[in-house]
Amino acid sequence: MPYSVDTSFPLQLPGKCIINNQTTTKPLTTNHKGTTLRHDSSKPCFRWATTLLRECATAITEKNSSTTNHLLWLLNELASPYGDRDQRLAYYFLQALFAKVNNKTSLWYETLKCVEEKYYCFNDKMKLMLKFQEVSPWTTFGHVASNGVILEALEGETNNNLHIIDLSNTLCTQWPTLIEALATRFDETPSLRLTLVVTSNLVEILVNEVSQRMEKFARLMGVPFKLSVISGLDYLEELKIEDLGLQNDETIVVNCIQALQRVQVDKRGIVLDKIRSINPKIVTFVEEEVNLTTTSRNDFAKNFEECLRYYDIYFEMLEESFGLISNDRIRLERERSRNIIRVLACDDDDNSETYWMPNISSEWTKEILMHGFLPCKYSDEVIGDVKALLRRYRVDGWRDRWVISDWKRSEGKAGTFKHTAGKWSGDPDDKGIQTHNDAKHFAISAKIPELSNKDRTLVIQYSVKFEQDIECGGGYLKLLSGYVNQKKFGGDTPYSLMFGPDLCGTQTKKLHVIVSYQGQNYPIRKELECETDKLTHFYTFIIRPDATYSVLVDNREKDSGSLYMDWDILPPRKIKDVKAKKPADWEDREYIDDPNDIKPKGYGSIPAEIPDPKAKEPDTWDEDEDGIWRAPKIPNPAYKGPWKPKKIKNPNYKGKWRTPWIDNPEFEDDPDLYVLRPIKYVGIEVWQVKAGSVYDNILLCDDPQYAKQIVDDYFINNREAEKEAYEEAEKHRKAKEEEEARIAREEGERRRRDRDHRGGDRRRHRRHDPRDYMDDYHDEL
Repeated sequence: MPYSVDTSFPLQLPGKCIINNQTTTKPLTTNHKGTTLRHDSSKPCFRWATTLLRECATAITEKNSSTTNHLLWLLNELASPYGDRDQRLAYYFLQALFAKVNNKTSLWYETLKCVEEKYYCFNDKMKLMLKFQEVSPWTTFGHVASNGVILEALEGETNNNLHIIDLSNTLCTQWPTLIEALATRFDETPSLRLTLVVTSNLVEILVNEVSQRMEKFARLMGVPFKLSVISGLDYLEELKIEDLGLQNDETIVVNCIQALQRVQVDKRGIVLDKIRSINPKIVTFVEEEVNLTTTSRNDFAKNFEECLRYYDIYFEMLEESFGLISNDRIRLERERSRNIIRVLACDDDDNSETYWMPNISSEWTKEILMHGFLPCKYSDEVIGDVKALLRRYRVDGWRDRWVISDWKRSEGKAGTFKHTAGKWSGDPDDKGIQTHNDAKHFAISAKIPELSNKDRTLVIQYSVKFEQDIECGGGYLKLLSGYVNQKKFGGDTPYSLMFGPDLCGTQTKKLHVIVSYQGQNYPIRKELECETDKLTHFYTFIIRPDATYSVLVDNREKDSGSLYMDWDILPPRKIKDVKAKKPADWEDREYIDDPNDIKPKGYGSIPAEIPDPKAKEPDTWDEDEDGIWRAPKIPNPAYKGPWKPKKIKNPNYKGKWRTPWIDNPEFEDDPDLYVLRPIKYVGIEVWQVKAGSVYDNILLCDDPQYAKQIVDDYFINNREAEKEAYEEAEKHRKAKEEEEARIAREEGERRRRDRDHRGGDRRRHRRHDPRDYMDDYHDEL
């Protein structure tokens, strides 16, 4: 029987409605950013890994050493941490079986622990968790359900202070969505106090980093927020209630995401009693469902079977969510390897900080109800949120979020899109949507939660990669407001902002920034240029409440300014006074003649030229014929040119007269000039001669630093790999072109030889013509 991934129990104290809890009956596994597959046990197929592992476990139970050694050798030959699902499953279970047979459990376990601690990095851990949540509902399913019931528990409370006691080790990835909901759902924003109870040394080291990010996010959302940490606990049952600092004016919620399974079975009652004594409004439990309790642990074969079934599902989910060579997949599998060894090889009395002991749904429910808790009903709204979340992970899930328009389809001019990382990519798992079919119109849109930038900075950012020789076409993005019929979305659909590159030939490589104001579109007056190569580039537009803006390409500022100055949206604040005239007494001469400077006597009698004293009359000169000889003129060295009085500073100089600026009577300021109409859709509507543009990483937010970090992370992790993939693709393309050219040349040569051969045969076999003697005659001539 398949096992569910998560079982959620939103519980509250007695006195509320009691219903039967509902659990997932089949596991969900997800493909890259959206493919959902279900485990279908009705279709038998041979799985060598599970078969050999079961036989080996049976041999160990029966203490058949020869069979055990043979199977261990065989599994060792077949297993690999970099292969397919069966090879990986065999590899990590083989570690546990080796440790079990050789009684080296502690050594193997401590080695894995030391390796994890040595290479532990907060940023990498956080990215891994976020990536996992992006491609799989394994953890986010419980987060969404828990947040939903927490928000409903706060409704109707007289106090406006929410205190969440979080017993989970999830690095607070659950809480940003809750904070955002607190900021928008309630008329008066509640204050949030979050108490983290930390039992892992590694997590304890990272708490400071998490708290800083959480506090910054809460400030951005306008939610009063305080975070406190209770650390230094080896086990959860060591928690002291007085350390929580409970207050009477708080609505208390306890959140347990996979917390009880880290508590020893005989200690769980202590933890539940402590939670009950806090008297919380609601308690949320999310636990993995697999029978690994003490009863099954006494039977190695049964314990092995339960563990194998569970991890077979988990590895199947990872296979569908990540690529074969994904480093994220390898890291997630290695994290789980410690639990496999802990469950299969360690004894109950082994001292370890990690204790993973989940149970089946009915046993979880029974144990929780025994300690005074009652299940409460999920509301239709929470169920709807969970269903919406799961729809994101269905097959071709991007098609659930994006709607391809039928615009131009009846004319045969509409293109399509495909979900791909492109021909060359830094991360094959990071897929975008790519235009498909040449010489077509492309139109696609996605609906988003309504977004307003009133009193907030708005950041629009996305990446586009022109894999094709685009020749002529756009690569821009549109933000749409109001109601949009997405199946009819097209070039005439009104938009609030259009931003991105537009190329045509070698001359046009424009970067559009077009803002809509009161129903009219206004393009930026500056000429901005976009990138034209075939790699991924990020385009960012930031608009602030003071009406200033910035345009960035790959985190480099391309331009900045003001909506007042660089768009013709409003008339200018100041205009030149066309009626103004220069005053008659305005002195704009900086220098004037010195009235006290007098021309020297005799200055004007000095000629500019004088006869050349060195010149002589030629001997051949005849006065009767040539006239009187006169010496040629030369410049007079004593001549100083025409006399001019000296220049002095004009004491009445007022500067160059300029037409004065005056207030424009037609200007009427709009303090909300920067405010776009509430954004409800993101759309792509372009025409391309050649298709192949990959859109990805679309981001709308109010934090420029977060957007910057997204770009930095991409360039650090993917840029070099993308360049290498592009260069390799170019080598293959050139090699293919050279091969095709070679084949074409050889084919041309073959055809020429065949043509010449056929022509020679015709000449040899044609009938003799008596007139051919004329050819001999002409040859003789």
